[in-house]
Amino acid sequence: MTRAAAEIEVAGWAEAVETYYERGWTDGLPVVPATPDSVCRFLEAAGRDPADVVLAEPTRRRTITAEKVAINAVLAGCRPEYMPVLTAALEAMADPAFTLHGAITSTGGSATLVVVNGPIRQRLGFNAGGNVFGPGWRANATIGRAIRLITLNCLGATPGLLDRSTQGHPGKYAYCIAELEEANPWEPLHVTRGCRPGSSAVTVFAAEGPHNVLSHYGETAEEIVVALADTMACLGASARASRSWSWRPSTWRSWRGTAGRSHNCGSRSTRAPGGRAPTSNAAASWPELSSPPTNRRGCIAGTAPRTSTSSWPGAAPAATRRSSRRGAAIATHWP
Repeated sequence: MTRAAAEIEVAGWAEAVETYYERGWTDGLPVVPATPDSVCRFLEAAGRDPADVVLAEPTRRRTITAEKVAINAVLAGCRPEYMPVLTAALEAMADPAFTLHGAITSTGGSATLVVVNGPIRQRLGFNAGGNVFGPGWRANATIGRAIRLITLNCLGATPGLLDRSTQGHPGKYAYCIAELEEANPWEPLHVTRGCRPGSSAVTVFAAEGPHNVLSHYGETAEEIVVALADTMACLGASARASRSWSWRPSTWRSWRGTAGRSHNCGSRSTRAPGGRAPTSNAAASWPELSSPPTNRRGCIAGTAPRTSTSSWPGAAPAATRRSSRRGAAIATHWP
């Protein structure tokens, strides 16, 4: 397997981590150093050649190859089997309907939210229930982080430079959830967007941070709607943005409790691993592509707002080779 990334020698694991900091290739947290062997395992898991183009961003003429995706997936702490989900999310971000450049540079401070549907949720261990936006699940945390590292290192969305977010929010570290389809009284998100029931898919969109909704007194649908409407009308909300909701069913007699609202700052796009590039506002599933529906739902139940790697198999050797050249297929810092 021919790789394009350059390599440098470091004394050991700790020195490798510090090297990534020195070169500006982290999100502020320590990363898992990428070795040639680990990158190859990730590429093999995805069935990709290193030079395969996963995403092309025309505004700044950036091209992200499968090798770059694999390197950043290793850095994020992903497992190799996460790669199909990660590449599907990136292909969805490349859809013109997503308006990628605007989504990662806007002063509005959105982050790329990834919503996972289908059997892949159970197979990879995604959290789709309580504390869905919180810590504790590797798939959610590392796939979301890999998207951010790629945004930083390959697209150059450095805070204060290209990323002009006024405040930002914690979702800029990692923003990946799954939908709890089994507790959803409506059809799953990816089915609404035109994917085949029972298929696996990812949907991405540029989202604000979650807005918590608490209804300690609501026992009826009308009372709960009042709490939802009150939060949707909060000061500072984008009046023209569409809302998506994430629900947690509690032990009460009715749906209540945690709900997260995200504004759609860029059009939503749905993809599936291995799918061809969708057309504007398209939806894709594994392995088939189908036409998107014409209706748009303002609210969903199940878990999440709407809008894609891999593992470190043991300790690093004493002397490890790292990819490092500017512009090569690695996490690179673009001024």
